Amino acid sequence: MNFKRLIFLLILCLNFNLSGNAQEWKKFMGEIGDKTLMYEDWVYEDYIRTVQLYNAITTNDGLLTQPIVSINSQGSLTLEFDDITEDSDSYYVKLIHCNRDWTESQYRPIEYLSSYNEFNITEFDFSISTKVPYVHYTFTLPSVKVSGNYLLVVYRGGDEEDLILTKRFIIYEEAASVSAEVIDMIGSGEALSKQRVNFTVNYGGLTLDRPSESVLATVRKNYRWGTAIRDLKPLFVKQNSGELDFNYFNEENAFMGGNEFRFFDTGYEKAGLNVMDVKRMDDMNTIYLNHDKSREDRVFNSQKVQTDINGRYVIGAQAGNADEPEIEADYNEVNFVLESGNPYDGDVYVIGSFNDWKLKPENKLFYEAASGAYKGSLLLKQGRYDYLYSVYKNQKLNDSIIENSYNRTENEYDVIVYYKAITGKGDRVIAYTTVTVSK
Repeated sequence: MNFKRLIFLLILCLNFNLSGNAQEWKKFMGEIGDKTLMYEDWVYEDYIRTVQLYNAITTNDGLLTQPIVSINSQGSLTLEFDDITEDSDSYYVKLIHCNRDWTESQYRPIEYLSSYNEFNITEFDFSISTKVPYVHYTFTLPSVKVSGNYLLVVYRGGDEEDLILTKRFIIYEEAASVSAEVIDMIGSGEALSKQRVNFTVNYGGLTLDRPSESVLATVRKNYRWGTAIRDLKPLFVKQNSGELDFNYFNEENAFMGGNEFRFFDTGYEKAGLNVMDVKRMDDMNTIYLNHDKSREDRVFNSQKVQTDINGRYVIGAQAGNADEPEIEADYNEVNFVLESGNPYDGDVYVIGSFNDWKLKPENKLFYEAASGAYKGSLLLKQGRYDYLYSVYKNQKLNDSIIENSYNRTENEYDVIVYYKAITGKGDRVIAYTTVTVSK
């Protein structure tokens, strides 16, 4: 175990409530130390926290937008993350061009970059007046010359095997356009719980090899890769009008609508929204959230009073009065309680974009028979967080068991259109769009 991991573990042992979770935490420490390169959003060291990659130009009111940008308007993709130690470190970045399935393409770095594929992260700041000390890093990504999926890789000290984190991002062309809409399911037994995304691609004068086979689309709900529908082929190719029709008749392009997200806000000096109590200690504050209940038998809640942010989170301290929340917001132990009466048939996790929708022992909840509730705690930076509960069984994740699902739920969908020519070295992204359900 390296020195930084030792210091981080000591911080948690002194301040974090690990009772009852010791074996799971030990397992988590082992998994997080695995340095096998993952072609997905991943953190390889436990002291690296609050990793954010976003388009800085379109960010408003602290709500970060997705790491997706046109090839003609680059220069705004920004990476930020915290290193929970008191000393700065030497971190480097490299970029990998990937195919639509997130395997490495045949493009060489010299073909998609204008400089050598190693960039030193030189911008960092130390946290100010926080109980948990950390170093905050910021890096602006270089422009690339080829569209497609990209994996950003951060490693330590020039050693590419000493991985720190990986993040996905997309660079798209505007060679084609997408027209999308979300419609209700008709004639389906799940019509009241599902949403269908129909779309057409207008490729105009763009020359495409075998478009019925070479053009494939991915659709995501709320920007989740884990639940994305991939490799959708056009049903019809209308060569006269230059259109590709993806308006399916069955459920190939249908998603469970889900439910509005649960949320809490720890950015306030006193108890914030959906916070029941705050226990203040010298080394770290402990946050107790209001107890949650299953929504499996409840009616749809439109949340018109306080709308959700579709699974995302916003860092902030003291109700937004901090001048620099990225270095003034503190880390807290946040405690979750899900009242259920009886245990579920499967493992229960709390998930959101704050942990990249990942299922790790750190965000697994444990059933306590005496109280009839699932309990767990997470180390989170001050801010506003959306989250939900999901059940994992037989290698399948099901949000609907606890959260239920409705076709009226407000969701954001995006459509990514990939194309690979016969002689192409990788999948290009020739078009991109988003569409929001608002009912």
